[in-house]
Amino acid sequence: MQAADFIAYELKKNVESRRDWFDSTIGDDPDTWEETERRWLASKGLPYPYIRKSLQGLLEAIPAQVTIWDYRILCHLDDRRGGKWSA
Repeated sequence: MQAADFIAYELKKNVESRRDWFDSTIGDDPDTWEETERRWLASKGLPYPYIRKSLQGLLEAIPAQVTIWDYRILCHLDDRRGGKWSA
């Protein structure tokens, strides 16, 4: 349980540290997000992918797959489905 709490905390901090990048890509094609994130991190002198060492060490020790859906991604998925979540 402590590991799960730590992972959630670190991932939240990771996402929040990219707030400027997230805000700058509103309205951009999702296919460009990875490249713009790479450039944004490079402008800050950070590697891609950027993961704090504490989180990286834990994720190397345990198998975990994490997907983060923020409001922008949910809106994009809704648009792709024509605003319909059911058939």
